Order: sequence, then C-alpha cells, then structure tokens
Amino acid sequence: MVDGGVVESGGGAVRALMPVGDTLFAGTDIGLMVLRPSSSESRWVRASVAGSGTMLGRRIRSLARSDSVLAVATDDAVMLVDLDTRTVVQSPGAIDARDIAPLNAVAIDDRSLWIAGQRGVVHVDRTTGVTRSFPPAGRLGEAVHDVAVQGEVVWLATSSGVVRVRASLVR
Repeated sequence: MVDGGVVESGGGAVRALMPVGDTLFAGTDIGLMVLRPSSSESRWVRASVAGSGTMLGRRIRSLARSDSVLAVATDDAVMLVDLDTRTVVQSPGAIDARDIAPLNAVAIDDRSLWIAGQRGVVHVDRTTGVTRSFPPAGRLGEAVHDVAVQGEVVWLATSSGVVRVRASLVR
C-alpha cells in the first residue's frame, strides 16, 4: 500500500475505525474487519473473536476502546471484546439496546459504556452491570448521533445541538 492509496473493504462501506497498535479495526457493512498496514500484503481480513457467534458478521455502526477492551456496536446490539485475548468479555444479550435502536455510536471508559441510538441513550455500569436509559425516554426528544466521554462529563450529539451530562448523575 502506498500513502494515499485505497485498500478496498471487500464489500460495503467502512463506518468506523479504531487503531490498536499496528492493527486497524474497521466496522463495515459486512462486519468487523482487520487491516495490518505494516504487513507485506495490506488487505482486510475478517476479525476472529472467540465466542462472538455471528454478531461480528453484521453491519458494524461504531467502535470505541478503553484499555484492552473494544466496544463493537451493530444496528441493535453491543459486544465487548478483550483485545489481548480476542475473546468476548460481555455478550450482546447482556447489553440490551434494542429500545434505542438503530444504534449510532458507542463510547467506553474504565467505568461506563454509553450507547447512542435513534431513540435515546443507554448507560451501562461496567463494574455492576446495571443498565439504564439516560436521559429517560422522550426527554431529549430526538436521536442521539454520537456520544463522547470526557472524565465526568458525557457529551451527546443531537440534531439540534449538544447535550452535556454529568456522568455521576447516572452512576
């Protein structure tokens, strides 16, 4: 690959990118793909994660990382993957985000997982597993397109602007 060159995704749009060391993870319309640009042959290969079932073969909407955990969001579910062992840390059934689907974005830090969707936001406490919608249904009144965590502040991007939330209010 030459700087400025294109490495075709092998089918479907690339929707999210997450660099991890010498590897680039890509969320695409055909699943989670991996590119190792430093290798002699730069090409996409399907990510292999033990215990992921068929989820990683679905359209991936968003990727986020905290420490050695990669959060992978599809249209209606989120899976947490341990990057060191390439195994599932938390299965999609444990994180119920169907009420806000389709999902738009995911953000993660050492304590929380935030999932943004067309019908609101879901917060998951990573230590207790407690899941709650925030803000309560209808409070924002619109889709949440992106979410960003900055210490104790969580930023929610909506069609009409940005909502600032203190993370301590939902923990």
